[in-house]
Amino acid sequence: MPPAVPRIHVVDDDTEIRLLLGAWLASAGYAVEGFGCGQAYLDHGGPHPALVCLDLNMPDPDGLAVLRALRARGVPCRIVVFTADDAVNTAVECMKLGAFDFVVKPIHKAGFLRVVEAAMRPQLAVVTPDRTRAETPLFIGESPVMDAVRNEIGKVADTDITVFIHGESGTGKELVARSIHASSGRADGPFIALNCGAIPEALQESVLFGHEKGAFTGATHARKGKFQLADGGTLLLDEVAELSPAAQVRLLRVLQERTVEPVGAAEPVPINVRVLSATHRDLERMVAAQEFRQDLYYRLMIYPIEVPALRFHPDDIRALFEHFVGHHASAMGCPPPEILDDVWDALRQHPWPGNVRELANVAHRSVVAHRGETLSAATLGLRTPAPVGPTPSLPPPIAPIAPAVPSAPEVAPEGTTMADAERRALVDALDACSGNLTAAARRLGIGRATLYRKLTRHGLTRDP
Repeated sequence: MPPAVPRIHVVDDDTEIRLLLGAWLASAGYAVEGFGCGQAYLDHGGPHPALVCLDLNMPDPDGLAVLRALRARGVPCRIVVFTADDAVNTAVECMKLGAFDFVVKPIHKAGFLRVVEAAMRPQLAVVTPDRTRAETPLFIGESPVMDAVRNEIGKVADTDITVFIHGESGTGKELVARSIHASSGRADGPFIALNCGAIPEALQESVLFGHEKGAFTGATHARKGKFQLADGGTLLLDEVAELSPAAQVRLLRVLQERTVEPVGAAEPVPINVRVLSATHRDLERMVAAQEFRQDLYYRLMIYPIEVPALRFHPDDIRALFEHFVGHHASAMGCPPPEILDDVWDALRQHPWPGNVRELANVAHRSVVAHRGETLSAATLGLRTPAPVGPTPSLPPPIAPIAPAVPSAPEVAPEGTTMADAERRALVDALDACSGNLTAAARRLGIGRATLYRKLTRHGLTRDP
């Protein structure tokens, strides 16, 4: 076999599946070698392939153990794993260990070969001077929590793993998505951000997947959907929780098959798109309430990134505000206002329910109202948010849950780190909710899975 032919190894204890996948891959022009068990593959002494297709459900060692062993040895190859419908959690764990993608059984030829094609696509390691790449968005903030976000972006940027970005409204979820795209091998391709909540339910499928001429009343010409427009690049599905049940079903199929079928089309269209998703809502709670598909949840939640609310990194407020003031003053062609010291105290004391977006709006308003003048706390014009609670004329609810955001944040003692503050908030929430994780997560305004990760990070979990 000529050395230029890409080599793929198939590791599966089911002989029929192993032979069938080998035939599919050979017909697609790949050199294929099969292995009937995980130990036989780990013991083989041949050259490393470009790709390993690995079944998870094998006798000891299972596929997960084989994957860990390959990563521990530093084997330089991509890995695609096979899993059954009831083992998606294990596949997600494989993705976090570095697997390129997973395929749910029963395996379909077209979808499988598209996954293989994406995995075998060569990645450019060197950026030549004449290669125009997307400019990496400016990421302001030197606090530990923002450093953690940068670290997460660095882990996923040069992969094609599906990333779910969660955070309150106004925290900068789209900025995180753009940073991932700009730092990836897809930076030369398009980046398309779609707010799913802004599309009428009747048009969601057409906007996402496109339609053919005459597909429905008013379809006077064919139209490409966002997936086709993002081909070769990245598609951000912002507020993905707002998709209708019908759109969720079709999105799941697109993620599995890597094809789109425009409304009214006779044949599916292959796509090469990295999908990022984001929402401020608690998808885990929506799945439990049967408001969001569980299988789609697992497809989107392969690698979650939490974007912190502004109240969790107040040390970044000054740098952010100065940046926004300078930006708007430059855009308006006017000198920025002189900022007095009491402004910084006022900004730190504000609860910022609108997060960074609200801060940017305050900076814009300040430039417009006080260009070239002096800006003080008195002229800053911060609006105190309306109190959260029952209407005074109504009786209070039984056992009310206190809001996660106080009307005025407490000032931490000198030397307190953000990690200390987060740990204190977790302990307080657990104490207030008598150890009930669901109630504590609701009180903190985060998902139960996010709460458990934070508890584990701070050593607050208990053995069963």
